[in-house]
Amino acid sequence: MFEDRRSIMSKITDQQDNISEINNIDSKYQKALQKFNKFPESKNARELAFTVLYQVYTLNAFSDIAINRTYNNSKLNEQEKSTATAFILGTINETFSLDNIIKKLSKTKINKLDPRVLVILRLGLWQIYFSNQAEHAIVSETVKLCKRFGVSSATSLVNAVLRNSLRKIHKENLNNIEANKYDKAGFTKELYEHFLYELGDENEVNKLAKFLKGSPELNVRIRFNSEDTKSNQVKQVTKLLNEEEISIIPAYFQEDSLHLNLNGKSLHQSEAWKSGEIKAQGESAMLPAIALNPQAHENIADICAAPGGKTIQISDLSKGKAYILASDIQEHRIDLLNSELKRLGIQNVKTRIADASNIEQWRNYENYFDKVLLDVPCSGLGLLQSKPELRLSWSQEGIKELIEIQQKILNVASYILKPGGLMLYSTCTLNTAENSNQVNNFIKDNPNHSLVSMRDNLAEILDNLINLDSSLEQQVDKGEITLWPQKVMSEGFYLALIKKL
Repeated sequence: MFEDRRSIMSKITDQQDNISEINNIDSKYQKALQKFNKFPESKNARELAFTVLYQVYTLNAFSDIAINRTYNNSKLNEQEKSTATAFILGTINETFSLDNIIKKLSKTKINKLDPRVLVILRLGLWQIYFSNQAEHAIVSETVKLCKRFGVSSATSLVNAVLRNSLRKIHKENLNNIEANKYDKAGFTKELYEHFLYELGDENEVNKLAKFLKGSPELNVRIRFNSEDTKSNQVKQVTKLLNEEEISIIPAYFQEDSLHLNLNGKSLHQSEAWKSGEIKAQGESAMLPAIALNPQAHENIADICAAPGGKTIQISDLSKGKAYILASDIQEHRIDLLNSELKRLGIQNVKTRIADASNIEQWRNYENYFDKVLLDVPCSGLGLLQSKPELRLSWSQEGIKELIEIQQKILNVASYILKPGGLMLYSTCTLNTAENSNQVNNFIKDNPNHSLVSMRDNLAEILDNLINLDSSLEQQVDKGEITLWPQKVMSEGFYLALIKKL
């Protein structure tokens, strides 16, 4: 049911289907959908945040999908949306701590609360303990949400819990009611112990937890795809952004990227975006294409391509002269990629709808490509800062199907890769089972493949990376690297460069 619900929300977002038309869902879920359909249009950031949080907590939506869907239908300005996003991500990050407060102060057991009331309480308590807003305003405005979203009968309960929290639990004493180290970190016990196994150091786990609770930064890649020098393009982009009062912060390790503070502006309305000179892309997410080192006139496949950021980066790195095939299993995602390719005037990319895990759909491409990028579906633990809801339900047991899919995609990539060619396997997760174990098991079963050093391909940024995480010095020569968010100050990623002999 969990996967079905998320699939439904994704479909609704991308295809604008009517949420009430989805069938074959249990009655409890149907009721939640019906209530959601009756929600009024949001008039302020709190209402916008509530609408998204209800989808995440009650309908099991991904936060980014729920945000995009809700914001696209909202008339609120960019500043209000930015405030709502802070409310949303902050509330999800602190779910376990907030629920401990509710359990302590509510006369109604938490599992007996109407889902709307539970969301309202979490949202209000997060503002009290983790924002700098005036407490009296938080209480009064949060209580108003009860009437606004059809639970007027809970007004007294919400008011009592919020006011009691102010009287009985001061901010400086918040740690005293957090039941255990897992709640303090914002992880389930299983996820905390997973990270402890991966990192081998509890202090490092706590550093990771602290970083992941921070606000995600907006990073853009400068598209160096013209004959102009890099320095001139940087100056041009910087000038355009400064003229629009968008603040620029230096990137941590990518020299081709910038962190932006939009100051209430819309990125998609900026001249640098509209002219195609920048693309939103995380610093770590830029590494797979760089490590693959695409060259002019090479045949390159990106077999899990959508939404297409890495496809476009491969084109840019080859100065538009590589022959690129970008495929994805979902037609509507390929449609979105085609629209972006057209907007940017990119002509060296061909797209197709194909399942990267089904070798039968790739029979015409045996030993065809010089290079293959396989940025495979994964459990996404490296993205917890921007998708905090993943922390609420992750389990090793729940990703067995993903691991099987990854294995099949590796086999397809090998099948379509020329002897002597390179394939770059990447994930945005922090899980040995999906990363190093997956790659090494593949190589064990396919001895005509081996890991190769990424040192030369990453030469331009390697010193910057090593300054952030010295362990990358040895990793890069082995042909596989893991980027930990708290070390590189960006999303978590894993890369492995594999040569077919």
